[in-house]
Order: sequence, then structure tokens, then C-alpha cells
Amino acid sequence: MALLSFKVQADYDKVVRLREEITKLEAQLKSFGKNTPQIEIKAVESRLSEAKKEFTAVASEAAKAGAVMNNDFKNKIRESSKVVNSLSAQIIEQKSTIREHERDVKRLGEAYRNALKVDSSSVASIKEELDAAKRIVEKEKDALFKLTQEKAKASLATKKLKDEYADLKGEAKET
Repeated sequence: MALLSFKVQADYDKVVRLREEITKLEAQLKSFGKNTPQIEIKAVESRLSEAKKEFTAVASEAAKAGAVMNNDFKNKIRESSKVVNSLSAQIIEQKSTIREHERDVKRLGEAYRNALKVDSSSVASIKEELDAAKRIVEKEKDALFKLTQEKAKASLATKKLKDEYADLKGEAKET
């Protein structure tokens, strides 16, 4: 992107130089009097014609390069937004998974408390199940935290791209 940006800037600088040259040549033509030799007038007209052709070609190339940069930014923003959306969907799914496991923990906790009151032979196995379910909930919460962090980073990257794109559009409009 930096290379393309540099190329656009170089093309833009050339466009400005050519525009100035065209203005000077046109002013020079207007300043010629009746006594100016025809050969001198033709030489200036020829230089003006060449400068206008080069101006058109360079301006066209700068516009094409600008369009490529514009499309590149739009594509990167779209892809980044897709990543954010995908992470959002994964976060929603992860929260649902955690809720299911927390229900299991609650159910097993109740079964454990009841077993303590009634049937002491099944207490150990229910306690193992309960502890395992609690560990699963913790792992799922860790996974949710990681997804949330990834989404935050992706959102920041998307914001940065949007800000850079807005700057590019502003500069292009100014140009």
C-alpha cells in the first residue's frame, strides 16, 4: 500500500508540475506580439501540446492508482468487518455453551446437596461430576475471554482502516 501511495503522490506531483507548465506556456503564447517570429510561436505551441498530452496521461494514471487504493481499502474494511462479525457470532455461541454448562453445574450442585442428605454412596461420583463440570465452565469462560479479546483487536483494526480510508478520501477530495 505504501508503494502505491508513493506512486500516487509522485504522479500527483507530476500533474501539478505539468499544470503549472501548461499555465506558463499559455501565458507565454498570450504575451506574444505581432512581431514574434512564427517559428517561436510554433515551438511554444508544440511544447504546450506535448505538456497537455502528458498531463492527460499522468492524470489518468494517478486516477487509476487512486481507484486501486480506494478499492483496496474497501476490500480490507469489508474483510475486517467480516472477521468482527464472525467473532461476534462465535461469542454468542460461546455464551450459550457456557449457560448450558452452568445449568449442568447447578443441577449437579443440587444433586450433590441432596445426595449428602439422603444417599452418601453416590456423593463421591456426583462430586467428581460437579468438579468436572465446573472445570469445563472455567475453560469455556477462558475461551470466551479470548474471543472477546480477538474481537476487540479486530474492531480496532477495522476502525483504524476506516480512519485511514476517511483520511485518504479527504486527501483525494482536497487534491
